[in-house]
Amino acid sequence: MVQKFNLDRDPIAGYLAYPKRASPGPAIFVIHHNHGLTEELRLEAYDYAEMGYTVFITDMYQMLGIPVPIRPGEGQEIQKVRSDTEFLNAIRKGWDFLLDRHDVDAKRVGVLSFCMGARLGMHFVAANRGVRAFAAYYPSIREEEEWPIRPRHALKPVSELTCPTLVIFGGKDNVVTNEMQLKIWQAMLHAGIPFEWHFYSEGLHGLGAPASEGHQPELARRIKPIAVGFFGRELEAEV
Repeated sequence: MVQKFNLDRDPIAGYLAYPKRASPGPAIFVIHHNHGLTEELRLEAYDYAEMGYTVFITDMYQMLGIPVPIRPGEGQEIQKVRSDTEFLNAIRKGWDFLLDRHDVDAKRVGVLSFCMGARLGMHFVAANRGVRAFAAYYPSIREEEEWPIRPRHALKPVSELTCPTLVIFGGKDNVVTNEMQLKIWQAMLHAGIPFEWHFYSEGLHGLGAPASEGHQPELARRIKPIAVGFFGRELEAEV
């Protein structure tokens, strides 16, 4: 089952995919990449719904009053003028919407995130003890100074994560340097959490996203089962 939500008629904007079930079950909250809520992510949500998860993707751009769909490359410009605080508020509203559903077991909800969404996800998940598992595809954490739009560097919350976490990076990522990837690895070690780190030396930024110039289908096919297995282990078991 699928349902689209639009601010023209609904209190939330996003995409919901869910299985038919009689009792609450596991769920996945998706934080989209800078390309927005694309068709590929809707298909991703539908795939997970067929596996038994209730899945919701908040359309952060629409929640911020930005006309969608956005133009190619516009997501990078939006991040320069809209603050992390605004994005995180939109994420929180989507998270609350998902947890309020009768078919969701609030103790078995994970976060799946990509690129910009994975960077923002570091902030959200570190501050939210209700997240059971966190998968971050190439979080776009750059070597940059803190400034009003991004008042706290995304590397800082990495060491504050408390739930099992999966990270995927490519060695030829043109957004996140290898040096920054090492810093993220070290921060996760400092956090003391169970985590998986999957590194592909030939991988580009956006390797798993058809909307990205760095999309690599052969690697995308390899990483999908890894994420599926991760959520299966972390969300299927009862607390």
